[in-house]
Amino acid sequence: MKDLKHIKRFNEAQENLNISDVMNSVIADLEKLVSKYNKAQKNAVDDFDDNVNYGKVRALKEAIEVVKKHCS
Repeated sequence: MKDLKHIKRFNEAQENLNISDVMNSVIADLEKLVSKYNKAQKNAVDDFDDNVNYGKVRALKEAIEVVKKHCS
């Protein structure tokens, strides 16, 4: 029976690792988008485009914080 407890612990550890991997992948993808929209913001043709890109960057940064808060 002790062996079953070890298997259960291993499975729980494996599950935690997978959640961490997913979280890191999501954060990396969101940070790539932040970078993309920061570049677009620098190249904005007018104030409207600049404001839209700023809003996207702000929303993505907030999304990153939510993922970190709930997945770490």
